[in-house]
Amino acid sequence: MDYITRKFQAQNIMLNDRVISEILTLSKGHPQDTMLLCSEIYYSLLEAGVKTLSLDFVRLGFEGALLSLSPVSDELLDELGSLGNSRRVLISLAKGLLIYSGMSGNPNDIKRAVDLLIDKVIIEKTGRGAYRFVEPMLKITLIDESRAISLQLKTACQQ
Repeated sequence: MDYITRKFQAQNIMLNDRVISEILTLSKGHPQDTMLLCSEIYYSLLEAGVKTLSLDFVRLGFEGALLSLSPVSDELLDELGSLGNSRRVLISLAKGLLIYSGMSGNPNDIKRAVDLLIDKVIIEKTGRGAYRFVEPMLKITLIDESRAISLQLKTACQQ
């Protein structure tokens, strides 16, 4: 918290513990995600000519950070799309689904997909059947993209 506070104050930006807490909550404390989020917040403040960091600017910065990660997740999904069940397993994990009991398919194929995702340092195992994303904002980006695709499919089917 102190580091983030010092960096913003060095740019003469006023802030409080509540906005810092929100930054850390949104980035899940992941160093790279925190830096990306703070950068997006800073440039939003610059564009607006504002010197006081509010929760609205934190949310605006968060949206910008997710947008900047979108091409990365698109590239990752394209790569994983050619690797069996990996893409489907990754999106299921992002949604919080139980991959072995909540997905159809051969458990050995699912296991190979999980092993590949672990090898690529996209997820890590935290317990029996439990995994976490190494980069938390990637998980959010995948969920958002999955929702957008589902909405597009529903709209197309209704027409």
